[in-house]
Amino acid sequence: MFRWLRALFQRRQGSPRPVLLSKRPAVPTDHPLRAALDARYLDMRAAMASGDRARILALFTPDFVSEDIDGHKIDASTLTNRVTALDIDRSKRAVSTTITAIDAHDDGAVVLQRYAMSTTERSPNVPEALWTESEDVWRFVDGTWRSAGTTTLAIETIRAGRLRSQQRVVRDDPDIAAILEGPSIP
Repeated sequence: MFRWLRALFQRRQGSPRPVLLSKRPAVPTDHPLRAALDARYLDMRAAMASGDRARILALFTPDFVSEDIDGHKIDASTLTNRVTALDIDRSKRAVSTTITAIDAHDDGAVVLQRYAMSTTERSPNVPEALWTESEDVWRFVDGTWRSAGTTTLAIETIRAGRLRSQQRVVRDDPDIAAILEGPSIP
């Protein structure tokens, strides 16, 4: 590994090795917002799995923005179009969402969230496993929590038995990212 990248991980993680997304701990269940936000992530997963455009859009604020690992931004309508156009067999997928941090303020919260997906579907377009970490902004609007935005901070995938990891090294500069590839996984 590059020395500068190893040094960065040591500073950020307090460890010489990066912590895999799948190994990061969850927010304690007694956090005051944990149950409400867990429920909203479940609602989001169900809405996206249903492919119901209106149901998906109801989860977002009008100014929602999704920013991917490369810094590309899209609005709620574009995201919904992409989700509903996915040609995947959702019955072969297992997914979970884990909240790893919550920073509550006034009528909102910033959440660090980990999404995990695995599938038995074999397709060149679908990884065997996927983990993402995102920073999500939630607002309490009209009596319910709505997603105002999401920024992908890290992605780990397993394709053809190989682990690939990509993450933003500098939070506000998506052009500076690390891509790490590991050995084949038995």
